[in-house]
Amino acid sequence: MWETFSACPTVSETPTMKRAQDKIKDFIEPQAFEEVQNYGADPARALAAYRFTDATSDLIARWLDALADLPRQRGGARALAGLRGVGKSHALATFGALVSLPDLRSTITDAHVATSARRLLNRRYIVARVERGSRPTLVEELRAAFVEAFGGDEAEWAHEPSAMLAIAASRASDAPLALLIDTAFGRQMRVQRDDGPVLSELASATEHVNAFVALALDDDISGADGANVALARSFQIDYLDPEHLYRVADLHLFHKDAHGRAALHDIYTFLRNSVPGFNWSEPRFAAIYPVHPLVADVAPAVRLYAQTFAFLPFAATAVARATNRPALSLVGLDEVFDRAEYELRKAEDLKEAMAVYDSLATSAITQIPIMQRLQAKLVLKGLLILSLDGRGATARELGAAMLLYDEKSPEAGINRVREMLLSLAAAAPAGALRESDDGGEIRYRFNISASAGFDAALSAAAQAVDEEATGDLMRVA
Repeated sequence: MWETFSACPTVSETPTMKRAQDKIKDFIEPQAFEEVQNYGADPARALAAYRFTDATSDLIARWLDALADLPRQRGGARALAGLRGVGKSHALATFGALVSLPDLRSTITDAHVATSARRLLNRRYIVARVERGSRPTLVEELRAAFVEAFGGDEAEWAHEPSAMLAIAASRASDAPLALLIDTAFGRQMRVQRDDGPVLSELASATEHVNAFVALALDDDISGADGANVALARSFQIDYLDPEHLYRVADLHLFHKDAHGRAALHDIYTFLRNSVPGFNWSEPRFAAIYPVHPLVADVAPAVRLYAQTFAFLPFAATAVARATNRPALSLVGLDEVFDRAEYELRKAEDLKEAMAVYDSLATSAITQIPIMQRLQAKLVLKGLLILSLDGRGATARELGAAMLLYDEKSPEAGINRVREMLLSLAAAAPAGALRESDDGGEIRYRFNISASAGFDAALSAAAQAVDEEATGDLMRVA
């Protein structure tokens, strides 16, 4: 029997952990969260829903200052890089709303951004929004954006990208044109083409054109490091660190008073001492509690296949439903799986992996003793989510990820997870569950054939540019 081996273990009545018998709602107060999916369709709503942190306040203020400081007949090109789901599109839409809608500038409560917004005076900048992935080519998307912004028909814009930008800037009266380039909302697949050369041409054209080009630098712009390095040479790139999401969660989603924070320290200490492999930092744990710290780590990989999945709306919704759960019952990867499952099943690159998952869930798990099947199902869900970025997991990592542990005998708990993984691997078709040695531990992962790793390529390109001093990558802390 596994009396203490479960996702919601019975906590011993130690003085330190008596508080953990309370509910999640005793430690945090969830706040309302407005989810805006298509930011470009409603800039005013996107701005109203935006929650600034020190990092994003500084970022958007600097972009507003750069726009306000543009000399006549000169422009600028900025790009915002970061992992999938980190908030690039929302930040870009917020910038666009402040630029195009003067009446909204006075509504900003962030002092830093408000000061920079006032530098735009009462100018109403013309904003053209390019939706990458909405047409076969970026050039066609540029034409559509300029028709939307200035009227007419696409035949009037049958020019090279740099010429189109010059014509559009000349029609934007005395204020610089703002050209916002982001991946289209609602696309079913990544934009599988190389837009690097056209984007670089647009950025270079701003040396002689009064236009401000603002780009959300998604990992699907190119599958090769070389093109991304070229972009880094032509754009000034800011990096939006995932840390800002944790700050938003801490400051705006999950309010905690002094009592709650003290209790979270005790809970964190208990988990560190009881769960082998639970090695996340206490600040991260406290910032997004009651969400498991690993959920934030896997969110970019999930979004690679589930386009509407994002950490903040998922966390807000899941926590709102979890407030009556025991304090140790964190929102985990199984809930990530449940939320994203519909889209994961539609992803062409996951067809085979999901078929293997279904086979194991309906056959292999039924061969496991009935008292262990819930844990086995959690292991299976967690392993699939942790396979999306190509890494997979060891038994120790899965135990920590799913909070499956044996308080009385930690190593025995790991061995039980290991036995489950062995059973699943033995029941899977040949090659469906990959096994590799990781320092004496066996690492398992679903064989997902997608050519993932775009985020790694983007990071490698940024690092290469930094090392070669060929561009200025400004990292937002």
